[in-house]
Amino acid sequence: MTKASLIDFLKKEITEKIEAVLSELNGIQKAKASETKSSAGDKYETSREMMRFEEEKANTQLSKLRQQLHQLKQINPTQTHDTIQFGSLVVTSESTFLMGIPVGKVNFQDQEVFAISLASPMGQNFLKKQVGDEISMNNLTYKITEIN
Repeated sequence: MTKASLIDFLKKEITEKIEAVLSELNGIQKAKASETKSSAGDKYETSREMMRFEEEKANTQLSKLRQQLHQLKQINPTQTHDTIQFGSLVVTSESTFLMGIPVGKVNFQDQEVFAISLASPMGQNFLKKQVGDEISMNNLTYKITEIN
């Protein structure tokens, strides 16, 4: 696994999620436009409010996904690091981590990779560590074996 191939994979995944949310928003807009007020006014208002709630939820998700994509684009896939920092791909005795974007666990090339924010507790524990250092968290010890 290379950092460049992982980043390309994540960009594709996030872009697909963005397209799905945009499609959902389009469907909500169409539903709102076709909704007509009937004699059952309360039913109409409840329906409108539910659509507004779903639209708000989708817009929040869209904003989050766009932010993740923006952060991902800030990572230089060819840059290597001596210490863990934003954009580092970290291989440990337990797992592999991409530092910088809060995507969570992804399966890539038959391997679990955790894309985490440096602001997270785990990210803070890894920050500025080097190959050979160990981090203990959640009853696990992570020995850093490689930083890219």
